[in-house]
Amino acid sequence: MNTLQTSIIQNYRKIYPDHTLKEISNLTGIQLTRVFRILNGSEMKLSEYSAFTKITSRPKKRISALFDECLQKLSDMKLKEISKEIESLLKMQSTITKSTRSEYVQYNTIG
Repeated sequence: MNTLQTSIIQNYRKIYPDHTLKEISNLTGIQLTRVFRILNGSEMKLSEYSAFTKITSRPKKRISALFDECLQKLSDMKLKEISKEIESLLKMQSTITKSTRSEYVQYNTIG
């Protein structure tokens, strides 16, 4: 399995960690047995790359559409609240990432 395919599958699993083979098949339109083979290392066809990429880009498109709608419909006060919430989430994520990296470095320098 090549690195692009591995990356696409890992990205899919991050977004949909509990999907069964049947759910993946239904969502992507790829036959069930083919999904099984792909997840077990068989090389994807171009149409299969496209199907997985299309599915994994949906959340980003949805949030982008929501942002656009917020900008059009919400008051400046509400937009400010949303901005603060997003900034807070990003700070938390940054703290978690730094903490995880620090623990990784400490673990690897000890061992």
